[in-house]
Amino acid sequence: MYIDSNVKHTFTFTPSFSLFITCDSEEEINRLYENLTDAVES
Repeated sequence: MYIDSNVKHTFTFTPSFSLFITCDSEEEINRLYENLTDAVES
């Protein structure tokens, strides 16, 4: 899923992004969060 803003900005590019993930359990949320933070730290 992605969302594109209709607001006009003074910049044309930003390296930021957002993720939207649907999970079936809190354990899945925690596992994905740990994997994502591990990837950022390495």
